[in-house]
Amino acid sequence: MRRLRWTQFASKNEAYHVVRVHCVNTKVSSLHTHEDFTELFWVEAGEGRHQVNGNVVPLKPGDLCFVRRTDVHAVNSSRPGGLYLVNVAFPQAVVDHLRALYFPETRRWFWSSEVLPECRQCSEARRRWLSDTVSEISDTSRDRWKIDRFLLNIFHDEVAPVHAAFPPGTPAWLEEACAGIHQQAWFSKGVRGLFALAGRSPEHVARVMRECMGVTPTEYVNRVRMHFAARQLEMTSQDIFDIVMDCGFSNPGHFYQLFKKEFDMSPRRYRLSRQAGVMARTRDQ
Repeated sequence: MRRLRWTQFASKNEAYHVVRVHCVNTKVSSLHTHEDFTELFWVEAGEGRHQVNGNVVPLKPGDLCFVRRTDVHAVNSSRPGGLYLVNVAFPQAVVDHLRALYFPETRRWFWSSEVLPECRQCSEARRRWLSDTVSEISDTSRDRWKIDRFLLNIFHDEVAPVHAAFPPGTPAWLEEACAGIHQQAWFSKGVRGLFALAGRSPEHVARVMRECMGVTPTEYVNRVRMHFAARQLEMTSQDIFDIVMDCGFSNPGHFYQLFKKEFDMSPRRYRLSRQAGVMARTRDQ
């Protein structure tokens, strides 16, 4: 097994290294670990396998993986068409600096203590953003501020909906599941989405959530759905029925009950009250 060092592939003035790889029926990389850097990669097309810490994890388009410095891993394609992925590597000091500034208590991403590194299934919007951004950061001037901005955008997308600290003792797998459920692709599935993200039985997830967070899975997921709906009502002109469907409800009446319980007003009144304040300020100017 190889132990790679940053200076083996990065030039002196590079704050990060980025490469797009297309592998056809061969290994993208051989089994290795890192001495002084970490990396993330995402799959653009094709299917493959991530051999990591003695496990084999399937890879599919949209997967975004946070590879820690100490992970022992290799990537292989698994289909005749091959595997297309983008890899961004950077010194460990880069992410440690960002952690010290913004997330000193986090146990996620590059600092997770789980056996497997974190891997996310990106939404279509996030995939487009990654595709656009890699063209920007792959230019010849690979400055520190560019990788800082890139990573902070990644972290923001992950943590913004759940910025409040979890109670002490909350397991990392539950924190990760609660972060993932803020994506529409997951919360629209209801509690099934949370259970799938957690990778545990519904009974186990429910018990741990009640013990650590004082809420049930249904309460947590519905709160996420209601706050998504509130943002749509405030920031878009989308029809309320369409918002109900986007939240994953087949019964509008149930949605209305939950929304009024959360915000003490109907969705229509909520939209009018938010827009009224803006319109009043506009007229006064």
